[in-house]
Amino acid sequence: MKNDKEAGLKPAVRQKEDNRKMDTHMTVDKEPEICASQAHSVRTGTASGDNKLIVYLGTTPNIGTTLLSYGSAVCAARCAHLSVGYLCLNLKSSKLHRYIGMNEVSSSLDHLRADLKSQSLTRQRLLRHCVQAPGVPGLSVLFGSSLREQAEFYQPEDIEHLLIAARSAFDLCIVEVNAYWDNAATVVALLEADARIIVTTPDLTHFQEDLQRWMLTMAPMFGLHPETFHLVVNQVEKASAAGGIRMKDIQRETGLEIISQVPRREETVERLNQGKLMELLAGDHPFYQAIARIPRKFLEQWNMEATDLSRKKRWLGRWIPRAIS
Repeated sequence: MKNDKEAGLKPAVRQKEDNRKMDTHMTVDKEPEICASQAHSVRTGTASGDNKLIVYLGTTPNIGTTLLSYGSAVCAARCAHLSVGYLCLNLKSSKLHRYIGMNEVSSSLDHLRADLKSQSLTRQRLLRHCVQAPGVPGLSVLFGSSLREQAEFYQPEDIEHLLIAARSAFDLCIVEVNAYWDNAATVVALLEADARIIVTTPDLTHFQEDLQRWMLTMAPMFGLHPETFHLVVNQVEKASAAGGIRMKDIQRETGLEIISQVPRREETVERLNQGKLMELLAGDHPFYQAIARIPRKFLEQWNMEATDLSRKKRWLGRWIPRAIS
């Protein structure tokens, strides 16, 4: 990271708490209400201090971070009575729309550039540029930038302002950022996060070399302690197929707790190329079940209401066990 970039980020960091206090009370209520068609019938957040932000970061590009972060958002929207927002801030590789069967998007982060530069983005305008996730009521998606060559043009204050608006619009925000720490979106989102998820694979160069050179080296420069990151291992195979590397080897090498292991699925690439990611996120699919452990960990930790049937049954079973088969 160049010194001038680091210097540009730190003042924003020092002021983030003050800015949040001021911007949380933005004059949102003065704007006209959005009609149902504009808001995509999505529940909106309460703009309280309890609204949470989970950020996903890969140790390496193209290892499935988008799949895991989006799958987590789908799970959170399904199992909790919350408004969930998914923000793609992977400024250098936004592909989610392809994975869910959309060739083009009519609205994205690119359409909010002027609002971010003028620091005038409101929750209503943010919602207008979000799309309701196909087949997942309660989940809104802000697609990422298609202008990859302009990733460095986003300033720390732009991203900070976006996240303030997102917190006011949704009870829970899940954000994906790029694996490289050379852009404001990655650094500022991690600084603002209530939970930080780092995704890697059993490939030695991913969990050892890439994690060491990026996260373990860069995080302390911005006051982030590595132990505040939670590790998810994607593309897990049997130890014999992974060159003998076991999960305890990865945990020992990284010094991070592994909160979920997501198995490699042979059909994954084919489903993504066909725009059928949601087939992998069917409720009973092993891939989805492995991903679902991640958001549920934090929903329980933050006492966010879980409403899926299996949890209702377990809760009711404690009180009326004979009525639950």
